Amino acid sequence: SVLCVAIAYRAWENYPASSSNGSLNIKMFPSSFVDVLFAFPIPILSFMCQFNVLGIQGSLVNPTRQRIRQIIDGAVAASFVLTFSFGLGGYLYAGDDTNGNILLNFEPGDRVIIVGKVGCGVTITLAMAMMLLPCRETLLALGPQLRAWKQNNNNEISDMKGTEDEEIASIQSGTSSGYGAVSEEMPLITEAMSGYHHVEAASRLTEILTHVFSTLIIASICYACAVAAPGVAVVWSICGSSLAFIIAFILPSICYIRIRASKKGHGNPRLLSAWALLIFSICSAVLCSVQTIWRFFN
Repeated sequence: SVLCVAIAYRAWENYPASSSNGSLNIKMFPSSFVDVLFAFPIPILSFMCQFNVLGIQGSLVNPTRQRIRQIIDGAVAASFVLTFSFGLGGYLYAGDDTNGNILLNFEPGDRVIIVGKVGCGVTITLAMAMMLLPCRETLLALGPQLRAWKQNNNNEISDMKGTEDEEIASIQSGTSSGYGAVSEEMPLITEAMSGYHHVEAASRLTEILTHVFSTLIIASICYACAVAAPGVAVVWSICGSSLAFIIAFILPSICYIRIRASKKGHGNPRLLSAWALLIFSICSAVLCSVQTIWRFFN
């Protein structure tokens, strides 16, 4: 919000002089359909926040439909006002010369913008942990999930279950490594139990090193991509034209059609709307992705 106020102040200060001498060119509509395809995926990214509704509902003491709608409407309205003011102020300041990163349009020594930059930097720094944590958990979960999927295909889970049943039966009969037969001669603390703490410490150290190295790998990849990217607008356009369409529109439509087709029939209005959304999303994703890749290489 501090950066938005700083940009709005500079735009209000610069607009009268720039508009009077004709140096500021403001477009009310795009000049070509290619620009529309490039910009369209960027607001599509806003639909990625719809998955947070479940977490919001679970955190409410009394999660009624009216209270949830009030929270969603308030959050969307506040985000719209902030982002719209941000974009409008930046465009009114630079016009056609607006960069993908609006901060590049200001002088490095602009004291008003520096205050906003500091606020933006602090916000991003504090949010890094929130952004890296889901990525790290997903990365670390891929290995076990792939192994479990491979074991399931090879029917190894049933074999493991049979082995576990045999071990349980042998323990109950007192024939499994002596654990089932308790006598006065058996020491209360065995060598295996005394070495448990060493195993636990080694496992904890391995877990910490895994978390540290995986976090460094993710941060390094993100840093390399940020340096190599020609502009932030290209990054947002690529993410919006591919991931946003797939996660927010294509997959939900496919799931809804798969679940409801057998219950309501293909002539249901909601199913037809889901089919229309699916077709529109696939076409838009293909067109926007092709245009973004073409602009990236040209």
